[in-house]
Amino acid sequence: MLNRYRKEALDPSTQGSATSRNLDAVEELSRSLERTRFLDGELIAGIVYSGTPVTVLHGLQRKWVGYLVTKLNATEVVAALDVNNPEADKAAQITLSASGNVTFDLCVF
Repeated sequence: MLNRYRKEALDPSTQGSATSRNLDAVEELSRSLERTRFLDGELIAGIVYSGTPVTVLHGLQRKWVGYLVTKLNATEVVAALDVNNPEADKAAQITLSASGNVTFDLCVF
């Protein structure tokens, strides 16, 4: 995306407009990142699953919209159980299960 701006920045006759467009592109990217809920997430480390669902308080002060498993000590699959549960208190917690015994870190956003 920025390759076309880099070429124009080398040409002195277009340097001002290329710089302006580069700044506009950076500003647009910054606004996009501010809207990304992932950046407003919580990392929860050391969650242990050993056969029964685990409910974890996430501390977001709002309903969670997604999660990423960031670290596993085994090759198990981790999933949120309350994704389609309207009764779940998603504003305070997330309930997780796994395909086997595992310790993992979770980023909730």
